[in-house]
Amino acid sequence: MEYNNHLEIRMFGKFEMVYNNQVLNLGHSQTTKAMKLLQLLLFHGKEGIHRSQIIQHLFGVDAEGNIQTNLRVVVHNLRKILEKSGLPEGDYIVIESGVYRFVADFPINVDAHRFEELVKSAENASEEEKYELLKEAFTLYKGHLLPEIYSEDWVIVNSARFQNLYTECLEQLIEIMK
Repeated sequence: MEYNNHLEIRMFGKFEMVYNNQVLNLGHSQTTKAMKLLQLLLFHGKEGIHRSQIIQHLFGVDAEGNIQTNLRVVVHNLRKILEKSGLPEGDYIVIESGVYRFVADFPINVDAHRFEELVKSAENASEEEKYELLKEAFTLYKGHLLPEIYSEDWVIVNSARFQNLYTECLEQLIEIMK
């Protein structure tokens, strides 16, 4: 796949962001609140994620202190990480009516989204098209969703869903090849 002028997000097997064929430098820790926020925003795509859900995922239901201030600090830290990452200048985190989104002036391709699209497209495809779609989906799946933060509830649920889709994909590919 060509990487020029778009952002590739890899969530299966490990978390990586690739822009213009270069893996972006996001720092050393994938488990900081800023990185968890980035992964949440990228996973939720154009629909975004509401502030209340972010607070629940990042700080938990028993969070103490001024959570709004804490969230602003996390967003500020994430913006600093993105500034240093190698992405072109831009305000990638947009907040509208309490919904947070990661937006860019270039296409963003998330392997988890593409995997799901391919599997769904294969449902109504001809046998030949189905094989090609499932084969492409099969190659995208490189392991657990976001393994660095695998203990997060939202990651566990979605990882299990993707594992089930992967198993179905594999079973269908085997059936077609028979």
